[in-house]
Amino acid sequence: MTKRVLVLIFWLLTAVISEASAQQDTVYTFKKEQLNENGWLQLPPISEWKFHKGSKPGWAAPELDDRHWIRMDSATIASLDYDENGEFEGWFRFRFRFQPNFESYPFFLTSTNTAAQDIYLDGKKVVSFGNKGLESGSYLINKGKMQVLFLEAGREYTMAVHFLDRVGPFSRAILNTSVMGGQSFLWFATAEAATTYTERRAANLRGVTLVFTILLSISILFWLIWGLNRGQQHLFFIALFTTVSGATLLTEFLLYWDSSPTFLNVEWPAWGIISGGLMSGGYITTLLLLLSSIFLDTIPKWMKVFIGFVLFICIPLFILLGGTNDLFGIGIPVFGSLSVLGALVYLIFKARKNLKGAKRIVALGLVMTVLIFLFINLFAATTTRVQSPLLRYLDFLIFPLFLLIYVALWFKENRLRELQKAEEVLRITREKEEILKTQNVRLEQEVENRTKQLNNSLKNLKDTQSQLVHSEKMASLGELTAGIAHEIQNPLNFVNNFSEVSNELLQEMNEELDKGEILEAKAIAEDLKLNLEKINHHGKRADGIVKGMLQHSRSSDGKKEPTELNALADEYLRLAYHGLRAKDKSFNAAMETDFDPDIGKISVVPQELGRVILNLLTNAFYAVNQKKKEGIPGYEPTVKIRTHKTKHGVEIHVTDNGNGIPEKVREKVFQPFFSTKPTGEGTGLGLSMSYDIIAKGHGGDLQVHSEERKGTTFTITLPDMDTKT
Repeated sequence: MTKRVLVLIFWLLTAVISEASAQQDTVYTFKKEQLNENGWLQLPPISEWKFHKGSKPGWAAPELDDRHWIRMDSATIASLDYDENGEFEGWFRFRFRFQPNFESYPFFLTSTNTAAQDIYLDGKKVVSFGNKGLESGSYLINKGKMQVLFLEAGREYTMAVHFLDRVGPFSRAILNTSVMGGQSFLWFATAEAATTYTERRAANLRGVTLVFTILLSISILFWLIWGLNRGQQHLFFIALFTTVSGATLLTEFLLYWDSSPTFLNVEWPAWGIISGGLMSGGYITTLLLLLSSIFLDTIPKWMKVFIGFVLFICIPLFILLGGTNDLFGIGIPVFGSLSVLGALVYLIFKARKNLKGAKRIVALGLVMTVLIFLFINLFAATTTRVQSPLLRYLDFLIFPLFLLIYVALWFKENRLRELQKAEEVLRITREKEEILKTQNVRLEQEVENRTKQLNNSLKNLKDTQSQLVHSEKMASLGELTAGIAHEIQNPLNFVNNFSEVSNELLQEMNEELDKGEILEAKAIAEDLKLNLEKINHHGKRADGIVKGMLQHSRSSDGKKEPTELNALADEYLRLAYHGLRAKDKSFNAAMETDFDPDIGKISVVPQELGRVILNLLTNAFYAVNQKKKEGIPGYEPTVKIRTHKTKHGVEIHVTDNGNGIPEKVREKVFQPFFSTKPTGEGTGLGLSMSYDIIAKGHGGDLQVHSEERKGTTFTITLPDMDTKT
């Protein structure tokens, strides 16, 4: 019985001891030599921690039974992933203490992971890095905040971390994002190291603000300069480059600014990759365009192809693969950087002969920028992960400052060139003035001689013009005379015939008187009386025709007289027709009249208006005669004259069915010396004189309407002239 009790007690003690030992975890001990020279102490690797996914109240308690929690190793770390909503939430726990040789002084705690974290020490929340957004507010990533902790050497502590990380759809789409790496994301810092860290963060913020302000001011200045010099392509690219530089700096500022937009707190990884790719690409392409416009004064084709390669191949690949750590993710930025460096070297080599004056300043600024960039990225990084603000942001500012110097020197050089041009122009002007002075006398003599020649030519021209006008009038008179001769011939024939008949009647009357036939003699006397009346009638008719001819041929005094317009038109229709018949016995044409009986007498200069009507009718008969000679089957040459009384005066229309006037010369028919007739058949003054007679002499208008192969109509418009019916 006693033996069994002892065995039972032994097993109970063994179980209690095993349980106690199982509940105990290794306590990580910090040694003083782990504190680096800058005063920073990294917490133990993740493999020393315990982890449980999700969250429950009380998981921060130091007495929590975490035996079922998993220990972290490389496989476990790699399996940590976001859920379907892009979230990862869990708790990390580990125990630690400081060696007794550590003095008891405050340590500052900070986290390098951007996830929102609540840090508990022995069950009490001591600091929140970011905001998980579970209790209040929006999700906020960790921006490198520090929290002081008063820790005692030799004492054991239990640290619990409530960890919540979120990634947006962009990040999940383009990034192969891991929750964390194998090293701890928590750091302790001494007060001195924390002060240095805080001061450098503040200095960085002040530095980026100062540099951004300077870049903004410089870019505004460059845009104003370009606005005043729109034709200068290099000034445009300078303004564009400084603006992109400022935008690149502003993007970095937004990534680390504590009050950055809420959107960035979720899309911080993707935003960094996308904005970095776009801003870097924009910076590179505008830099290449700027250098090409300055060094080569143009954008060569190979440069356009290379910029397209950067924009449409390198940048998209960087965005898509920039979040990975594989060969492509690392190789794309390296390859892009080497390509850009090669393009810059080739560009400078191509432009080596043009690097003079202000362009040398740009080349020097480019070299300085590259050297500072290499120094910052290869030699100036510190273990505190915060670089010198002066060096970090000088790379953004150095080249725009050199561009500012370049613009000033370019304006100076441009001003000197303009002065040289002005001096050259002044010299040439003075030489020309001397030449002009020596030539003035000769020119004056030549002008005087030319003036005399022009006066003589003008006199000859006036004489020639007078002769042409006289020739036109004589031609018109000739045509009129031919028509009048035909008109006079008819009454003269009647006079001659009736005279011969009257002579025979007188002989018969004498014979009857000798026979004593008084009645028969009286009858013959009556016939003789009728013959004499007819002779008198046709004699007066011939007299009227002669008077009309004399009236047309004499010089007009320009005095208007009441005139029977219809009679005048009818008379000149017949005269024009017979005038053409006198020249060409084979000519024949139909004449149509349409006279408005309400017109009556109007106040015109009959000789001048008659000349116009005669000229238009003569041209009309000429046109139909020319078309008739073409032998067109069924063609009947027709000339029509029509008068019409309107509300504002009288219209006279002369229409023919000839070939019409071509459209390309229609506007020239009233110009002096222009004629559609063959050379030698017209002077080209008829229509010009007719237009002047109607427009200047009667205040009317003369217009033409013609259709090719169909005919022409000339319309005379005469205003109200005291019409008398």
